[in-house]
Amino acid sequence: MVIGNWALGIGHWELGIGNWELVIANCEFFYYYPFPIPHYPLPIPYYPAS
Repeated sequence: MVIGNWALGIGHWELGIGNWELVIANCEFFYYYPFPIPHYPLPIPYYPAS
């Protein structure tokens, strides 16, 4: 399941760049990854330009 979740995490990470709320909603995935993520889990609010 780790490999499957890892693959999903990549997709969620890419979406998370433009959708902070999506990152929060799927934060459980990101906790499983050892590699650095630029915008997470930094405690800063990110609001996509609308």
